[in-house]
Amino acid sequence: MPDKKLGREVLIKIGDAASPEVFTKIASMNAKQIGINGQEIDMTDHDGIDANSAHWAEGVGGVRRLTLSGDFRASDDATQKRLAAIMLTEDMTSNAEVVVPGIGQFDANFVFSGLEWSADDGMTGSVSAASTGTVTFTAE
Repeated sequence: MPDKKLGREVLIKIGDAASPEVFTKIASMNAKQIGINGQEIDMTDHDGIDANSAHWAEGVGGVRRLTLSGDFRASDDATQKRLAAIMLTEDMTSNAEVVVPGIGQFDANFVFSGLEWSADDGMTGSVSAASTGTVTFTAE
């Protein structure tokens, strides 16, 4: 059985959109959820099917998406401002690296769909994001 990994070990790094792009840690996540989802595309040809006989559905692999959500402790004020700026842009996207120790690193463009802050014990909050294109995975 693999070693249990703590959620606070998951790191999110956001790119600066420069060339070459530099990634800066914005948060360490805990209470996290990371999902790799796939959606089948139905390719069944319904034309000419005899309604009185059984037939099989045909499908192909289709849409995939990496999603993440969780609570975080922000690394500093500058990176929090960067995340807020992303949320206020027209498309709410940024290139990001999601590092999961013991698993690997996921690289993609992400749309950040939720951001909440709390100042109860330092600067903490929650964030939700989903990939917007191809995800590259590098195993540890």
